[in-house]
Amino acid sequence: MSKEYDSSLRAQGGNGYIDAMFRYGVHPRQYAERIFIRVVEKMEKEKQFSFYSTKRFFIITKEGVPLIIQDYDFVELKRQEGTYAYDQWVEDIVEGK
Repeated sequence: MSKEYDSSLRAQGGNGYIDAMFRYGVHPRQYAERIFIRVVEKMEKEKQFSFYSTKRFFIITKEGVPLIIQDYDFVELKRQEGTYAYDQWVEDIVEGK
């Protein structure tokens, strides 16, 4: 059974209409993975970093070694914090901050 999240608490915005609708409306599991992919591709680090997901949590690895294990409640908190807060969090991980 999938947990329900209150989308009305999410920050709104994005780089255009479709991006804003994606950021506002998609389930945190898809959001976490898709934004992760966008960020590592933009930073040209997709060969070093990987994303693995389950129904309750996700793992980010660097060269096969787990770096982060986080649940989707965390993703929702980042979405409430700001439109690009999760993006920035992923960038910080990739940069080693």
